[in-house]
This record gives sequence, C-alpha cells and structure tokens, in this order.
Amino acid sequence: GQITVNQNNPTITLGSNATVSADAITGISLMPTQIFRLDTTISSSTSGTITNWAHANASGTTEGNFAPTGSSVISSTTSGHFQFTTTGMYSVHANMVAQNVSSQVVQNGVGIVIQTTLNNSTWTTGALSYESLQVSGLCFISAFITIDCTDTANRKVRINYDAPANINVLGNTSYNITSVLFKRLGDT
Repeated sequence: GQITVNQNNPTITLGSNATVSADAITGISLMPTQIFRLDTTISSSTSGTITNWAHANASGTTEGNFAPTGSSVISSTTSGHFQFTTTGMYSVHANMVAQNVSSQVVQNGVGIVIQTTLNNSTWTTGALSYESLQVSGLCFISAFITIDCTDTANRKVRINYDAPANINVLGNTSYNITSVLFKRLGDT
C-alpha cells in the first residue's frame, strides 16, 4: 500500500492494500473531556447554584457512565464552582432536567444559567436557556458557552437553575440526568 499526503488539501489517500495501525499514528490526541452529574435531586426550590456535583464515572461501573478522556479538565468543584486545571479554550455544555412539583400550575420560565467569573467574586451570565414546564411535567433544558481561561486561580464556572415557583432539579448517582460537560479545545 501507499500513503499520499497532499499539503494544500489536508487529506490522506490510502492505496487499496494500505493498512494503518494505532501504533503508527503519532501526534494525535483526544481533547481532555470531563462530565459531572448532579448526584441527588434538588427538591422544591426556586433558584440557586447547583453544588452537589460528582464525576460521571464516580460509581465505578462503565454502563451509563463516562470515563474522562486525556488529563483532568477540572481540578475542583468547591461550592459548585468549577476550577480549570490549565489555561486554554474550553467548551461548557450544561443540561438540566426539571420537574414541576405543582399539579395545578404551568411554570413559564424554568431555566439553566452558566455563569463565569474572572476574579473569583463577581459572576456574570455567559449563557442561559429557559423552557415552560407543564403541570406535573418534566422538561429538558440545555445551555452552551465557550470560555477562554487565562487564569486558573480566578476564572471559574458555576451552573445555576431558576424558576418562578418550586421545582425539582433531577439528579442521580448512577446516570446523567442533570449534567455538565467540560472539553478543552486548545491553547489560549
């Protein structure tokens, strides 16, 4: 077999008898990724920062869990504040499943909010998403942001929930219901 690499168009053409083994590929690595899940349901609350996060693979099994790729992305989740291990560009994707505890009232404006800080004290909203929550119903809400972390001591992320009346934010120790994915995209 023959391998041809065209520098003007980043493609690789393999001859009909060519094979590629994993040992022959160098310089390619997976982007570090970590998923955290809410490990218990937050009951009958209207708003707040989600604090009881656990690594998605914390239960020790592989079914329904996610093993991080590459090195760790997050070094700490103190008080629900995620701290990055290294500087760089990151994508943050937060998902929340909310349950209406009312059997009589539709809740308009149930949301998930991604907030960031540059100085470890002043928080600003970077992304948010809202949905309506039917009587005794469930809804799935998702928000996404890209962050440039240039200071691992002070640049942090937190995930908040918001509702006009009491809701349950669903969580579980064995699988992802309300979760957040952090992926390092590259250097700053």
